[in-house]
Amino acid sequence: MMPALTRARGQARRVVSASNLKQIAVVLHMYAEDHDGRFPKDMQEAKPYYNDSKILESPHKPNGFDGPSYIYIAGQTTAMEPGNIIAYENPAFSSEGLNVLFMDGHVEWMKTDAFLSALEETYKRLGREMPEIKFKEPNRIVPVEELEPIPVPEEK
Repeated sequence: MMPALTRARGQARRVVSASNLKQIAVVLHMYAEDHDGRFPKDMQEAKPYYNDSKILESPHKPNGFDGPSYIYIAGQTTAMEPGNIIAYENPAFSSEGLNVLFMDGHVEWMKTDAFLSALEETYKRLGREMPEIKFKEPNRIVPVEELEPIPVPEEK
């Protein structure tokens, strides 16, 4: 029963993360609509477009981690390639794959190799050098106390 529960929790975290990225997509596109198709330079600049900063926190983020939950690729516009990656979950949280937000607004969970390939293509189209990406060590077991609890939806 424990492996099934662990798997279910992992799936729930993945779904919450994808939902956060979908909300980030809405925020970015609303911002771009008001700024001639340009996305913000960072998520702080887009703050007037979202009420709850919880969308910027991944459920995979370990307690005490002092970095961003999602990585945003600034300097893009709505006129660019729809297949460009615009944001993705911090790779330091996973060794198998992660949620990725594309320019066209869809979110996809990608295995590490597919993600790296898509990210490299995005940076090539932007004419920039791709940053070094570090994934979580594959066999490191994250202690339960480092995991954020899964938010429980409020009943209406």
